[in-house]
Amino acid sequence: MSSIVFGKAMRVMRPGEDTVRPPAEPVVRTLGVDVAMLALIALLVVVTQLGSMPREIIDWDETTFMLMAQDMLRGHLPYTEAFDNKPPLTFVGAAVAMLLFGESLETMRWFGDLCIFASAACIYLATKQSAGIAVAGAAAAAFVAAHVSEFGMHTSSEVIANVGVAAALALLITRRNHWLTAWLVGVLISLAVLSRSNLAFVAVAIGIFYATRLLSAQPRRYDVLKYVLGGLIIPILLFGVYAFHGSLNELLLATVRVPLSYAAEQGSVLTTLSTLGERGLRAGRFGGAEIWYIYLSGACLMLALVPFKGHGGLNRQLALPAAVLIAIAASIVLGGAFFQHYLIQFYVPLAMLTALSVGTVPWKGDAYRMGAVAVITLALAGSLPATIAYIRGETPALPVRAAADLIAKDRLPGETIWGPEAHLALFYLREPPLSRAGVHPSTLVKPAIMRPLEEAGYVVADELGRIMRSKPTYILTGRDGVVSFLWKDTAKQFADLIAADYERISPSGYPEVYRHKAAAP
Repeated sequence: MSSIVFGKAMRVMRPGEDTVRPPAEPVVRTLGVDVAMLALIALLVVVTQLGSMPREIIDWDETTFMLMAQDMLRGHLPYTEAFDNKPPLTFVGAAVAMLLFGESLETMRWFGDLCIFASAACIYLATKQSAGIAVAGAAAAAFVAAHVSEFGMHTSSEVIANVGVAAALALLITRRNHWLTAWLVGVLISLAVLSRSNLAFVAVAIGIFYATRLLSAQPRRYDVLKYVLGGLIIPILLFGVYAFHGSLNELLLATVRVPLSYAAEQGSVLTTLSTLGERGLRAGRFGGAEIWYIYLSGACLMLALVPFKGHGGLNRQLALPAAVLIAIAASIVLGGAFFQHYLIQFYVPLAMLTALSVGTVPWKGDAYRMGAVAVITLALAGSLPATIAYIRGETPALPVRAAADLIAKDRLPGETIWGPEAHLALFYLREPPLSRAGVHPSTLVKPAIMRPLEEAGYVVADELGRIMRSKPTYILTGRDGVVSFLWKDTAKQFADLIAADYERISPSGYPEVYRHKAAAP
């Protein structure tokens, strides 16, 4: 019979029993094999993601992060002069990338690609000892392939936060008893939470894991304290920086008051489950690589439960990624909202869980590798045409860039620009938004966010009305002068404004540029 505990196997084989993968084979590997595997994973990231470079707007959250990062490069701390309802480290990471490599859409996309590779590398390094190099490599590659989707091709807060979660899990799986691990895990999880706030549930789950170790036969009494202190390092530094600049009120407003107000007005658990089911069915019918990745992971987890002689069940290594998976699911269900890009948060624990659960048994590992190859093939089939076209220089038209260039040529000094649609043009023009709260345009019509901002004096009451009354020189809209997030009265008010005071100076389509009639040459 066999038992596997924290990646080490003790085995007494009996005639006729199924073979369990020997532990020595995946442990004793040369550095060259790991480097080659990581190079292949990096190549897969490039091949599957490169085709997204010429796509200007995949998700407008990405543009918002770019504008927040650009504001930081003007010398402002997040939230002091520009607001978005996301934790600060999402913007800090983008700002560092742009500081090093320039303010461009390509820099933002490469930053996201680097995050995908870093998470995949952690998956491989975390699972290769127990699951074997082939299964670990397949898990990392399938993880990369799952990002070939409409919601996985841009740099999202989920993609950024996954790095901290993946690195923390890798340490907990491979080096959990090292004296420094608890400290580092605390730091990494705090970085993840400060990029994606719902991951606070993961921080609690890992804290419970450390607390339960106090009850073990060989308790590690100081690991809980190390984890907590490690998790406080980044928040304390953040508070210190804001206190030094006299901006603590803005930090607390953006990271505590607004999120609590916004969360209080989200839907119920039933609403979230209903939305999840409806969007899941829609995505399932589409059948992209990301859905087949989830199907594969679910099938392998079911396969792992199939009993076989000589093995008493799933090993204890699975507890950590399983706990993280459950914590993420709980945070989304209790959060009251669901969008498809939330699925990206599940990719890391799913990859580790499936690799560790099937990799110890050769026939199960072989089945998983075949499934991973199918997912990777599907991803390559979907992404290669765009990648090849990009390499050949056959890039599509850049309509937002064209709109920005049109404004730049037509504009006189001091003339103002409002981008309720295609606000990427503001990034191209290095132009700050007209409202501190309007970096993400739709924020202006969300009472749960605007109310605390108005109460704190961050913006005036009826900020959207103030912008319209100011009659900006240029307004960027969707096709036919429509702004997608305006409804009923505000939509009519905006349409009347455009009809009375503006003329279109761009071709019809997306986006359209309207210039105030008084500014006409």
